[in-house]
Amino acid sequence: MTPRGRTTLATDLAIGVAGIAAAVRDRRLGAAELARATLARIRDQDDQLRADLIQHLMCQGEVPVSMLERRYAIEFRDYFRDALVRLQPMIDDGLVRLEGGRILATSRGRLLLRNIAMCFDRYLDRPGIPVKFSRAI
Repeated sequence: MTPRGRTTLATDLAIGVAGIAAAVRDRRLGAAELARATLARIRDQDDQLRADLIQHLMCQGEVPVSMLERRYAIEFRDYFRDALVRLQPMIDDGLVRLEGGRILATSRGRLLLRNIAMCFDRYLDRPGIPVKFSRAI
C-alpha cells in the first residue's frame, strides 16, 4: 500500500490472517505455505514485536511484558515509552492495569481491546500520512 493510504499493523495482520485462514480452509495452503504466508505479512523485527504484542492483547487480554523483553531483547518501558504515554489515560480510567510484568485489560477494558492495541501501533503515529482503519466504537 502507498504511504498516503497506509493501513495499521493490526489491520494488516487481521486481513492477512483472514486470507490465510480462507486459503487453509479451501486447502490451498499446506503447513509450509501457511508459515511463509504468515511471515510475509510481517515487515521487520519492530513489526514482528508489535504484532506479537497486539496478538497477545487481542487474544488473551494482556501484554506479557516480561516475555516480550526476553524474546526481543528490549527494555519494554524504554522501547514503548510513547505507547505507554498514550496508554496512561486508559490506565487512569480503569480500562488497563499494570501488574507483575504484564499489562492487563480489565473487564471494562476488554470491550476496548482494539483501542488499547492502537496505543502500540506505530503506523497510527505518523504525522502527515493518513491512516485507514475502522472505527472501534
